Amino acid sequence: MSFMKMNSAFRMPVPALAGGVILAASMAFAAVAQAQDISALEDCLAFSSGNAEVSKLQDRWKLVDGSRWLFYFGSGDEAASEATRALEIIRHYGLDESCFIGRPDPKFSYLLAQRTPPAGALEGEDCLRYDLDALKVKPDGENWLMTDGRSRMLLFSDVGNAHRALALVKYYGFTHQCFVGRPDPDFVYWRKDDADELATEQPITDKPITDAIERGLVAYYSFDGDFNDYSGNPYHATNMGAAWVSNRYGHENKALLFDGSNSGVRLDEGFPEVFDQSLTVSMWVYFNDDSRAILFGSYDTANNVNFEKHRRNRLRIWWNDGEVDFYTPDNAITLQKWHLVTFVRDKERGKFVIYVDGNEVANTSNTGTDVTPAGRFYVGRDSRAGSTVTDGKIDDVRVYNRALPNQEVSGLYNK
Repeated sequence: MSFMKMNSAFRMPVPALAGGVILAASMAFAAVAQAQDISALEDCLAFSSGNAEVSKLQDRWKLVDGSRWLFYFGSGDEAASEATRALEIIRHYGLDESCFIGRPDPKFSYLLAQRTPPAGALEGEDCLRYDLDALKVKPDGENWLMTDGRSRMLLFSDVGNAHRALALVKYYGFTHQCFVGRPDPDFVYWRKDDADELATEQPITDKPITDAIERGLVAYYSFDGDFNDYSGNPYHATNMGAAWVSNRYGHENKALLFDGSNSGVRLDEGFPEVFDQSLTVSMWVYFNDDSRAILFGSYDTANNVNFEKHRRNRLRIWWNDGEVDFYTPDNAITLQKWHLVTFVRDKERGKFVIYVDGNEVANTSNTGTDVTPAGRFYVGRDSRAGSTVTDGKIDDVRVYNRALPNQEVSGLYNK
């Protein structure tokens, strides 16, 4: 596969850029875009959408244009389905050019159709709309984050590439970042609003969304290097042998790895007393195998409660010594893949609901008796060691004293 040579005129090493120099770099990229000399920022490869097809090569599904490989997917039926969906998107918009920043390992890529951005919604799309006017690049540890203040869009190690990407996003007017196969998508594309969307969509504001997601948050463990409760409450936790690991974004030491035997996180300073009302427990998880995995719970005590993954890749709620023992269907989650799992007790609607990646997968009309568990709570296990300890990773654990509605669960997934 041949690639066009990347234009390197605007590459700048991170150590050389600081303070006003960063601002100057951003203004320089913007000036290039505004002058319509966009080719100076681009590294693009043309292909034929009419010739593109799904093909299985070397036991992996791919999108190909003749002998050229365009996009890579995994093996198995899910990968085949994702490759087919990607082809539908390419043909729907007539996409014929794939562009990159930072090859051979690009941190930003986008697709064009005859040098124009794809526009308008596609039925069944999985897109995150962001505030184009608020989009900016800011430091994020040793890296550079593109964000609209609400969502983490892209992360770069090179500040020059970050500002090139920002200039291109603004030049093409991209308003949506779209995915096939989240949370680890093999196909990402960007699109803009069409005339109908511009006429009907409401302005994006940060405050209502932030308020909604934070309202009723009574415990929050980000696991970004410590075990503190960042909800504003004092339910800080103690590590019991869990190890630091990269999170779903690839950021090191920003999630916890549990060993499936003894490790866990124990809430030594009390726990949120939400079990006599509506509640929500949500977290990002990654399971290494199909063994049982207690995610948040307390077992060897009166009125015990557990939220867990059970065998056959099901999720489960165990409530009040088994008064409610509620499972999702088999294969609600996929092993060795990050998922957002959310458990909701909705007393007002009289049901338990379980979500995966923002989508409802099961509910039951029995909410059980209001209880006050007597024992300590744990993350990644309960009071037992052994086979019920999570074998995998956990991040961003949230507990609410209310039932999050569907749109807010979806908002958590997109956060």
